[in-house]
Order: sequence, then structure tokens, then C-alpha cells
Amino acid sequence: VSAEGPARCLIELQRRVRAAGRLEVPAATPPVFVAGNFAVAARDGTLVACSPGTEGALDVRRLGCNAVSGALAPPLAVDGGFVAALWDGRVVCVDVTAGTLAERWSRPLAGELPYAPAASGEHVVVLGAAGELHWLKQASGEVAATLALGMRVAAAPLTLGTRLLVPLADGDLVAVDLASRAIEWRRPLGHDLVHGLAGDAEHVCAPTSTGRLLILDSRDGRERFLVPLGDSAIAPARAEGGVADVPLAYHVLRIDLRTGRIAATWRDLDPTTSPALIDGRLWVPSAHGVVQVLDPANGEPFERVRLGSGEFAGAPLATEHGIALLARDGSFALFER
Repeated sequence: VSAEGPARCLIELQRRVRAAGRLEVPAATPPVFVAGNFAVAARDGTLVACSPGTEGALDVRRLGCNAVSGALAPPLAVDGGFVAALWDGRVVCVDVTAGTLAERWSRPLAGELPYAPAASGEHVVVLGAAGELHWLKQASGEVAATLALGMRVAAAPLTLGTRLLVPLADGDLVAVDLASRAIEWRRPLGHDLVHGLAGDAEHVCAPTSTGRLLILDSRDGRERFLVPLGDSAIAPARAEGGVADVPLAYHVLRIDLRTGRIAATWRDLDPTTSPALIDGRLWVPSAHGVVQVLDPANGEPFERVRLGSGEFAGAPLATEHGIALLARDGSFALFER
């Protein structure tokens, strides 16, 4: 083990694989965990659920929903199943409890649906690219309400409690109360946001098109800080507990959301998507199918985990069954925690 720096002293440890296989569909986003299954909505309109099988095999079930094009965002886990919003304007709810996939309901909506659904009581809330919000009854898919925001959506929204924050193409940030189905406030930002919002109970942050991190007050959307990153972000930040981890082209920056200062720089990681914090370690999906695992307290490398050589479909997912990694080519592995 070398002591020359984090990029060159990675400890080559391979966690034990609990299950591995291939979904045989192209994946765009990480899976969600529901009823003991990992659910994936693929780019080609195929809906997939997989779970650990015998002797390390992967039990994969697929459901074709005859969609023109599939999902660009993760599905939403609901009781015994999941809901996927598809690019061609359809919302599909799938049951996974019977050992096979079965469609509960399908609802066509107008326009493209590129964002992940959100939950609100007994309803599923779906946001269209054109800026229309739809409340669907979770049990039947019936449209209960629609709210037009009046402008196209600029980047992925963020759900904080019962509030949905939506960045619009005109530079405004809109807060929608999901319970009352009304706009709570609307604030001009003066910045073009990219990739999407992240945040915790007190802060909301998003990379800008000019290579900065915009930090807002989550209660009213007022700007707190504008932090130069030195490069463009390549994916949304991971925000939790007053800090944000921002993936850049070659490095990951940790930003203190309370002070607007750079707290740490982890160099030469080559991130390809947002990192994840699992069991106190920062998991950074990197190039060539490698996830680099760091101790965020000191930036020291802990280990690295490999999944083939392809690009990852989002951050790792930690569940009671283990840590799931999914590549864009459909390769899937479940590692023990």
C-alpha cells in the first residue's frame, strides 16, 4: 500500500458478492428497494424486479409495458410494488408481491415525464417536463388533481417533507405544498441550475451552469451562499447533515452548507455520478466500473469495489439485503455490507 495520496493508495479489497447477474435491459438510474426486490424502470420501457436467488444467482422478472420509450428517473416504491413515470407520458404501477410482475394500473398523461414520482398520502405525484403536476390515486391511478406551474422544468425537483421544490426554465424556484396542492411560494434565483436539487431540512443546493454551487434556505428559497467549485458538476450533489458532496470531472468537493465553505477536496477520483454515504463511508462511483470507498473524516481510501468495466446507473443503494450496484448495460451486483 502506497502513501502517495488517495488516488494511489486504494486498498484492493473485493467485498463478497451476495448475488450477481444481468438485467438484459439498458438502465439509466439506480434501483429502488421494495418488498425484498430491487425495482428498475429501463430506458426501453421494460419494468424489472430482481432479488437474490440460490447460490449467488439473481432472480430477474421482467414486464414489458408496450411503452414507446421508458424511464429516465428511478421508480417510486409503494406498498408491495412500485410506480414508474415513463418518458412517453405514461405512469405505470406494478405489483411485485406474487413472485411475478403484474400491472396494477396504467395511466396516460400528456407530455414527457422525465422525473421520479413522489408520494403524498394516498396519492402519487408526477411532474411533467412542461411544468404540470398530477396527483394520481395510488390505488387506481385515477387523476385526482392537476396543477400547472406555467413554465417548463429546468432540472430535477426535490421533495422535502410535504413540499416539492421545482426549478423552472425562467430562473424561478417554485415550492408546492403537496398536501394542499397549491403553490406556497415562488422566488427568482438569477442562476441557471443544472442536474437537479439536493438538500436537507435546512438547506437546498444545486450546481449552476457557471460552475458554482447555489445554497438556499429550504424554508423560503432565499440565497445563502454561491460557492465557486472550480469546475462544472457532472451530477447532482449528495446533501445531508449540513454538508454537500459535489462530483466534478475529476474530484469530489465537500461543501459546508452552513458556512458556504469548501470543507474537503478528494482528488483524482474520476466520479461518474453522485456519491452515496453508506455506513459512515463515502462511496464514489468512478470510471471503468469501480466504486471508490473513502473515510470522509480524513479522506483516506478504505477500499474499492468493482462491477465490470461499464458506467454506473446512479449511486449505490444500501438495503437490508446488502449494497446494490447497477451498471448502464444492466449488470447488477449485490455486495454484503
